[in-house]
Parts: sequence; C-alpha cells; structure tokens
Amino acid sequence: MSTAEQTVGVDADRLACISADAESWATDATLESRLRAAYPDLHFTFCSDDDIPEIEPAREGTAFHLYLVDGRDHCMQLTSDATVATGVVVASVEEE
Repeated sequence: MSTAEQTVGVDADRLACISADAESWATDATLESRLRAAYPDLHFTFCSDDDIPEIEPAREGTAFHLYLVDGRDHCMQLTSDATVATGVVVASVEEE
C-alpha cells in the first residue's frame, strides 16, 4: 500500500481489537509480524512504555499500552487525535 493509500484514523473499536490481539499474543515471539499481518494498512512501532514521553496512552492494557502516531506529513509524531492516526505504537509494560 502506498503512502497516499494509507488509512487515516483509528477508531475506538479498531483500537480495542488491536489491544485485545496484542494482549492475547503477548508471549508470542511473532507478535510484531502477527499484528502487521492482521492490520496491514497501519504502521506499527514496538518499544518499552518507558521510552514514551509524557502523553497519555490511547488505550491501556496489562502487557501493553497503545499510543497513536500521526505520520501524514512524513514526520512521525505521537498524537492523541484518533482521526489523524496513521499508526500505533505498541509499548510493552514492565511488571513492577
């Protein structure tokens, strides 16, 4: 899919599905490839939740927090606006 065809916007239902899939596949070594295959129109980034600056997650889970990414202007940035999101950061949460 080209950048021009990239989906813009991640609604709450879709984010809930992504969160449920990430949580259910949390211990699966192929989590990244499974999410990318399940949602091929979205860009995924994976990191630790500790690497995310001061922004509220779009969705919180037990093993992961999800953050939205706006990449419309060829410069990726975190956003809280689901209507402009072009991707999702899947940030693993460390047990305390």
